[in-house]
Amino acid sequence: MSTRVTKKMVTPFESCGATGAVLLLNLFDPQISTFCLFLEAVKNASPPFLVVGNKLDLVSQETVAKVQAELDQEFPVMSLLTGENVPSVIEEIARRFPQGSRIMLRNLGRFEKALRLEKTVFLRPLNNMAQTLPVSFAKGTGEEEGGLARFIADQVTEKDVLIGISASGGTGFVYEAGRLARQKGALTVAITENRDSPLGKSAEIVIKSNAKPEGPSSTRIQTAHLAIGHALICILAALRGVTAEESIKYMLPEKIATKKMGIK
Repeated sequence: MSTRVTKKMVTPFESCGATGAVLLLNLFDPQISTFCLFLEAVKNASPPFLVVGNKLDLVSQETVAKVQAELDQEFPVMSLLTGENVPSVIEEIARRFPQGSRIMLRNLGRFEKALRLEKTVFLRPLNNMAQTLPVSFAKGTGEEEGGLARFIADQVTEKDVLIGISASGGTGFVYEAGRLARQKGALTVAITENRDSPLGKSAEIVIKSNAKPEGPSSTRIQTAHLAIGHALICILAALRGVTAEESIKYMLPEKIATKKMGIK
């Protein structure tokens, strides 16, 4: 894995001061290649971590053993649907991490509600999803587009806003993530050059960039999309009483080493 990819995935541990990580794995659809990216990033950040397998009710013991072998990890497994092994998994987390730990959670969803260990602070990467998910820098890296869309939408709740950005409006995982997020009750926004596209048609709000009416131009459209994104942040900052200087932290939470990283 490249240094750039590793850096973007390790940054949340540095910026949040996390002292540990809990990674929830879908045993029914493990997406091994993507999960291995997270494992490598966590290992490079060097905090203690625990992998937990979920959806035990949908798979056999042979499947569990196969997934553990592919990841070269032995880890506890459970079913949130049936409750099987959930108490023992919580006990394992309590044993693994001391009280007061600041734990980065990956993809825990409703399991997070069960993790109410006294005096333990659990963290989620709320403002740096683009840094922690392996979709902001390489569409399709170790994953098919449907998997990427599910991966993004799994983080979204009805209280969230999902903004999909695509020049053509036809980027598969972008509009599919928007469709899934809308099904979960989230507000979906599209920033695109083409309103009459799958992304434009699936979003509740469409912001047309209109960067090059006479035809596509990657540089001009990307620049327009960056400007629109920054404008949205500035408006939200003003509504919330955040100064322009403070709002910049949300636009660029880390130093950008290359132009390509800045665009992404």
